[in-house]
Amino acid sequence: MRNRIQRGTLAFRRIFSDLHLRELIKHGAFNFGLRLLSGAIAFLFLVVLGRRLGPEGVGAYVLVLAVTRAVVVVARMGMSGALIRFIAAEAEAGRWDRVRGVFRQAFVAVSASALLLSAVLWVAGGALSSAFGVELRVEFRWIAVAVYPAALTWLFFGALSGLKRVREATFVQVLVQPMVTLPVFLLLAARDGAAPLDAVQAYVAGQGGAALLGAVLWLRARPAGPRAFEWGTLGRMALPFFWVNFLGFVDGWTATFALGVWGTSAEVGLYNAALRMALLTSYVLVGVNSIAAPKFAALHERGDALNVRRTAVNASRLMTVMAAPALVVFLVLPGWPLGLFGAEFVAAAPLLMLMALGQAVNVATGAVSQLLGMTGREKVLRNVTLVAVATNVVLTLILVPAFGATGAAVSTTASWMLFNVGCTIAVRYYLGYWVHCFASAPKEAPRPPVEERAPDDQAGAGDAADTRAASLTYHPSSSSSPS
Repeated sequence: MRNRIQRGTLAFRRIFSDLHLRELIKHGAFNFGLRLLSGAIAFLFLVVLGRRLGPEGVGAYVLVLAVTRAVVVVARMGMSGALIRFIAAEAEAGRWDRVRGVFRQAFVAVSASALLLSAVLWVAGGALSSAFGVELRVEFRWIAVAVYPAALTWLFFGALSGLKRVREATFVQVLVQPMVTLPVFLLLAARDGAAPLDAVQAYVAGQGGAALLGAVLWLRARPAGPRAFEWGTLGRMALPFFWVNFLGFVDGWTATFALGVWGTSAEVGLYNAALRMALLTSYVLVGVNSIAAPKFAALHERGDALNVRRTAVNASRLMTVMAAPALVVFLVLPGWPLGLFGAEFVAAAPLLMLMALGQAVNVATGAVSQLLGMTGREKVLRNVTLVAVATNVVLTLILVPAFGATGAAVSTTASWMLFNVGCTIAVRYYLGYWVHCFASAPKEAPRPPVEERAPDDQAGAGDAADTRAASLTYHPSSSSSPS
């Protein structure tokens, strides 16, 4: 037993002896912490919802939220990702008139589309209620109000990230909404008893707060002056980002929509409680991946293939160490954590076990999708994503009508596994090595003197690196979590 402990300690020290991994953690620790805090608050909100509303009430809220997410993805038109790239390039060159011009064009376009789609959602509430078999007309009208501020929040996130204000951008995009939503829901529920409408109204307040803070931070960050930018350039750049966002949405929410149509709101609630629990490990994935992506890009740009491989393997080991305790609990005692939502949610234990298996594969394979994207294999990543999303949709349409929530869990898990295994095989084929928690990491290459290193290795490079990572928006295990 003592020898096993010593071997485990030695392996743990070996992981953290990697200088690139220590830099990776150091530069991204703040944003990682923000995402973990956001996830904790969002999880707590769902726990409160489960205890106050039960599976049926949670399912009703999630259905309304899913429709809203779909509308917001369309309203955004991929502009947030395009803004990151354009504003970062123009600000670096000192062309502030073009920075102001590109933001104004994106703001006008997103405002017009968001307001139009908000009106459509307001009118379509009755038809959507009939499709889901639940009376949610009032809830859909309220949630329509959130479309415009939600779309603007993403816009401000892209603009602030482009100016390398990544900490402010991350705070606005991931933390403000859950911080406002939870206390507002508790106040509304204490006033007249908890109902799905209270959760919807709290969500509207949270999105409004996030958009307002984003506007204030953007106005403070950008210098005043004239505006100049060509119409059409932004739209062409935004289109690929739109399709990435759309694929992420389809992959993350298809099962919820299918359960809403062919199942009951209670099944939607049980499935999403198990999904949310399984996705707790995804905060490890998203946090490490968002830090690893720019590190891969910087090392690849310098031609340092050995340290790209070393960092990727050690990142997968780090993810495994951090996520393993939760995954063991989900696989061995799934009913215990689900009991946090309420006794009725323990029935979702088989769903949690299935999705925990999918998350185990995600964790073990590490940042393989980011590795492909940051080393010039974007088309390969796109093809793997398309296959995984198509598989998810086909399996959902086949399994959900026959098996309900269990079919949804199977299709979700299969999609996660296919995506990560596909990316792992692609890394082996195109880059020549395996990346997973059991792979061997090569010895670290000699480091150049500090004065000769690329800017990414200097102190204060975290925000610049995170700006590059912010445009990598899709990962199948993080695109479906309700908050």
